[in-house]
Order: sequence, then C-alpha cells, then structure tokens
Amino acid sequence: IAGPYALAVLLIGVLQFAAALLFALAHRGLPDALAWPLSTFGYAMALFTSFRLLGVMVHSYRHALGFQAQGAPAEERLPSPTERADQLLLARVERLQQEGREETARLLLEQAVRTAAVGEEVHARLHALLADAPLAQRQAHAGQWLLHRLQQGHTGQALALWRSALAEDPGFTPALADTGEQLVHTALARNQRQLAHDGLRALLQRWPQSPRVAEWALQAALLTADLHSDADSARQLIAQGLASAPDTELQRRLHAALATLPPATL
Repeated sequence: IAGPYALAVLLIGVLQFAAALLFALAHRGLPDALAWPLSTFGYAMALFTSFRLLGVMVHSYRHALGFQAQGAPAEERLPSPTERADQLLLARVERLQQEGREETARLLLEQAVRTAAVGEEVHARLHALLADAPLAQRQAHAGQWLLHRLQQGHTGQALALWRSALAEDPGFTPALADTGEQLVHTALARNQRQLAHDGLRALLQRWPQSPRVAEWALQAALLTADLHSDADSARQLIAQGLASAPDTELQRRLHAALATLPPATL
C-alpha cells in the first residue's frame, strides 16, 4: 500500500500548491474585496479535498491496515496483521501434522515464537506439541508464553501458567528477575499467597546473589511462617536475607520478623 499512499501525498501537495497559486493570482489581479473571499474559498476546498482523499485511501485499504469498525460483531471484525500471520502459520503447521511431520511443525513454531510476536493460539499449539518434550524445553516455552500474557494484560492467565510451571518444576522462574517480582506482587494483590510464596522461593534459588535477596527472603519467611507455621524454614530464610548484607532498614525488618518466631526447637 506504500505506492497508493505516496500518490495520495503527492496529490495533496499539488492541491496545496494550487491553493497557494490561487491566493497569489487573486491578490495580484483582483481588488481585496474579491481576492480574500476567493482565496479563502480556494484554501477551504483544498483542505476539504485533501481530507476527503485521505479518508478514501484509508477506507479503500482498511483490510491491509487491519482496521475495523469499533463495536462491530465479532464475526465481522477484521484480523490484525499479526492474527493473519498466525493463521497462515497455524495452517502450515496443521498440514505438517497431517503429514506426520510433528518435529518439523514444532521447530517451525519454536522459531516463530523466538523471532516474532505471535498470538495466544500459536503459543497454545506449541505448548501441546511440547507435551512429551524434555522439561527444560517445556519450561523455556512457558517463560516465553508467560511474558506474552503479561504484555497482553492477561494477568489472570499469566498467574495460572506460572502456577502450572511451578507445580511441574518448583525452581521455575521467568527469564528476568523483574518479571518474577512483578508476578509475586500481582499474586499478593490477588490474595494468591501460596503462589507468591512458591515464586519467591524459586527466585531465591535462581538468583542467590541478587541485591534483592534480602527483600525476597523477608517476604518468603513471613509467608512460610503464616501459611505453613514452619518457624525453622522461616528462620533459615531470614538468615539467608541477613547473610546478603542488606541495608540498615532491611536488617531491622529481618530482625523484627525473626523476633516474632517461636524459639528454635532443639
């Protein structure tokens, strides 16, 4: 669609030039009483025609641009460019599966997930194809799918996927610690405290040298004591937090949490 739009821009330029030329000729050869109304009319018509031309172009190429009428019924909505690419990809994968080429279909989907923004259906199909794959391969895709759901604002689905991944591998974490922290905060905000606890323990296992270890350890210790009444495990978590050399305020909070625990059993 670049060619038609370039032509439209050129025509708009011609219209603006014609309006400016009309203005110059009118003020050169006509009295002001006639020149001003005529030149104003010329400018108004040039603007109207320019906007009209752009409107016609957008309407004519609305499919290519992925536009759709707001509030249109679902069956009348136009797929976005990403959705159209996903549909073509899934059709190709379907043909490969019908031919018995499951491995090729899986590799094709994995490459698409790594190199482009794909939709939920593509991730779901890859997840199904990875059902019998090694755990590390499944969890690598779970991390990619998790990030996609967060970016799309599907927080509830992201938490469900995170819970499933942790159930399969208690040490599972997203690729970035920041994403893990975001999930922990979201789980706590939704009162999913066990999920937050499990996620914090995984973060501590994955990044034991992180400067945020003390904060993670404090949160995990409080949740461990509250959810499981496991003072010994909570005490170990607090010790891990203190060993990370936290700042004065975090040290105070860790010691305060330690003071609330019952004495260690001998």
